[in-house]
Amino acid sequence: MSSYKVEINCKKCNSDFSIIHNGLIDMDNQLDLFDKIDNKTIFDFECPKCSGKGGFVFPFLCYSKKNKLAIFYSNREVDEELKKKQIEGLGLKDMGDISDYTTRTVYSLEDLNEKLRIFSYGLNDALIEAAKIWFVHNSDVNITEIRFNEIVDDFIHWIVVFDGNFKGARLPMDFYRDNEKVWKHY
Repeated sequence: MSSYKVEINCKKCNSDFSIIHNGLIDMDNQLDLFDKIDNKTIFDFECPKCSGKGGFVFPFLCYSKKNKLAIFYSNREVDEELKKKQIEGLGLKDMGDISDYTTRTVYSLEDLNEKLRIFSYGLNDALIEAAKIWFVHNSDVNITEIRFNEIVDDFIHWIVVFDGNFKGARLPMDFYRDNEKVWKHY
């Protein structure tokens, strides 16, 4: 794992201290970080002197050698050259050849969390995105956001936002299965 110290200045007491930045997150062995991503505390830290709370946003790469998956997170869209430099700086070379990995880039913790959920069920995220488009197009309400949530009883469950309200929705897994062969190469 690629990690290094980052110098931090506490806004509350003006103390300087270091935190460890984990640039590579091994999804096969660091399961505790899933909760930190899910509840958006992965960037949180506490000052050792005054217990003041703060956050430090940094790019990182989640990877799974077992599932041949790599998801790069950056809190802002970056051009390909900067992304390449950030990934190289994270120690990607330590992982070995990833040319046969499924690779994705996300720019929010919500998107990262959703990708992790999708892949944890062994699903193709491109097909899930296509299902979202189908779902929005065929809805009778103005959906402003839709997120994959889970699979229960052979249904894909979604969190849907429309008119400022959150609502659950579901789509039969048969929809996914019927379209899986078409999308298999994505």
